Amino acid sequence: MNTKDLVAEFIPMAGLSFRDARPFQPGEGESHVAHGIPFPPHPEAFWSALRPLMPKMGNGTTREQHLRLTGFSVATGGQRDKRTEPLFPAPADFFEWSSGPDLSPTEGCATLAPLAEDGPDREPVVWTSRQGGRTKPVDGMFFPAGVLERYLLGELERAQSPRGLLRTHDPNAERRLVVSDRRIGVQMDIEQMNGREVKAGGLYSEPLILPDLDKNTHFRATVRVPAEAPVEGRHVVRLGREGRLAHVTLRTQTEADSWLGAKSRETIRSAILASNPDAPPYRVKMVLLTPAVFSAHMDILVTRGFRTPAWKPFWLRGPVEWSRPVFAGQPYRIRLVAAVTGKPAAVGAWDTRGDKVTDVGGNADWQGARPRPLHRCLPAGAVYYLEVEPATVGGETVDAEYALDRFFDDFWLQTLLVRALPTRPQGQESSPDSPADRPLNHHGMRGFGWTALGVWNYVEFN
Repeated sequence: MNTKDLVAEFIPMAGLSFRDARPFQPGEGESHVAHGIPFPPHPEAFWSALRPLMPKMGNGTTREQHLRLTGFSVATGGQRDKRTEPLFPAPADFFEWSSGPDLSPTEGCATLAPLAEDGPDREPVVWTSRQGGRTKPVDGMFFPAGVLERYLLGELERAQSPRGLLRTHDPNAERRLVVSDRRIGVQMDIEQMNGREVKAGGLYSEPLILPDLDKNTHFRATVRVPAEAPVEGRHVVRLGREGRLAHVTLRTQTEADSWLGAKSRETIRSAILASNPDAPPYRVKMVLLTPAVFSAHMDILVTRGFRTPAWKPFWLRGPVEWSRPVFAGQPYRIRLVAAVTGKPAAVGAWDTRGDKVTDVGGNADWQGARPRPLHRCLPAGAVYYLEVEPATVGGETVDAEYALDRFFDDFWLQTLLVRALPTRPQGQESSPDSPADRPLNHHGMRGFGWTALGVWNYVEFN
């Protein structure tokens, strides 16, 4: 099927509220506060908002099979500025440091890296190359695309705070992305006539996110749809479970929309080759640009004795063992040296597939709608320190640079959440962006698990 790539820019009309997966019933017990997920929201909310715009193809397939999120980020600009600028959550190995007894004020930033020697029980230790002082993880920080590229090139290992960094909540308005507030709500008594009666004790509060209008803070996604789907233009959609209204503009993706494109990929690949003069193996850092759900395969989840870690793909082994992805015919193998990740959180969704029915009073409801299973979701910014080397295929070792190129094909601005890849013989070129090359799983289609690659080296104390 022929496809086309579009850019979708979401501009909320008012404040946004994205609840987490914890059950919440106002007024029951001590439950008077609805908890929200950390900013930014998961990409599935935006995939779900675009789904009703997809036409039915009439060939027995569903809308879900033809809508694919191929990227997601927060963005600023786009009104007074000529271009929007995507912003990505700061990597988990990026720390602020201070030489004083406390961390206020911070004096700069540093990037963690594994020590050359293994720690106790052969577990790798991740450490900063800066001695003395104190460090703390950055909180709610976002990298513009240009700063992210410098980070991937290894240029932010020890530096003053780079310009252009923004935070979700910052006392300095110039660096603030959003404004937070709390909304008071009241539960309605659905057992009363038309559900219009207020339930006693049903008051509750929930967090509300208000995008910064001066910066035109909004959300940007790249999507792949069938070529014949007439979805371009400006639409009004609903975001999140509460259906908050937002404008979305869908337009054709152009070269100007490519922030980490072919040039960035070649620059970072060359930096990896230059920083590994004795390679292979090549030391490559993999960074999650969007959240990932690694433990969603139901057949694996019900297998007795099989572990499904939430912080990494189940096939990624280390630090002693080498592994290969679940794709077919990959001419390389990978070793996980170390990782720095956030804490996984439960994520759920609501399955609205069913029959819409109307009772005698004219009230509509979905019959058969139900919540989907909860999954453990790893937040964006997770960092994996990998070693990549050529594999042996047919009794012969594959060329080292060819193996690195194929590794970039599979993981540079691609998603980890792939079912399988077709065998690709050495010397046979195939576009990594071809839909036939990337049969994604449920969460991969919805924008989870997208990665970028960079340089890393072991810490050396002076």
